[in-house]
Amino acid sequence: NLAFAELKMKDDPHLNLTVTDFSIGAGVFFAGYASLQVPALQIVQYIGARVVLAVLLMVWGAIGAGIGAITSVGQLYVLRFALGLAEAGYYPGALYYLASWCPDELIGTATMLFTMSGAVSGIVVGNMTAGWILSAGALDGLCGLAVWRWLFFIQSPPAILVGLLILLLQPDNPRSARWLSPQ
Repeated sequence: NLAFAELKMKDDPHLNLTVTDFSIGAGVFFAGYASLQVPALQIVQYIGARVVLAVLLMVWGAIGAGIGAITSVGQLYVLRFALGLAEAGYYPGALYYLASWCPDELIGTATMLFTMSGAVSGIVVGNMTAGWILSAGALDGLCGLAVWRWLFFIQSPPAILVGLLILLLQPDNPRSARWLSPQ
């Protein structure tokens, strides 16, 4: 969302963010993301993919909403780094979880579909809703909030909701799925 929000954030007189500030914000995200990928997969293997994925999604959503409330460049950097940490375990954890459900001969296809679905949903859902939110004149100034803040506040709760649904509805693996027979 930062790339979309930048279109409006750069004009926010309360933040005074520069192009350099946005670049560093993007970079610190990657620093957090890259630093936790391998340890995150180890945590997934130790705790379990379902729980880790659910918690990561909820934290991801909470941090995203927090970015909508920032008042300084320092807060942007801290939250972007934290967001990188939260997102780091999602992809490897999701692949690990997916592999536990797929027979070996289908794992390549399942991985491709999962990876492709992220790109397609980003384009179809994420980008389109971000564009709609930022161009919705009625939101700018609503409740005293700039439209870029609404972008984060609107697009973050679904991650929290999906995380809760995973905790409540998803089984840990095929063996614990009550709707599957042992065969």
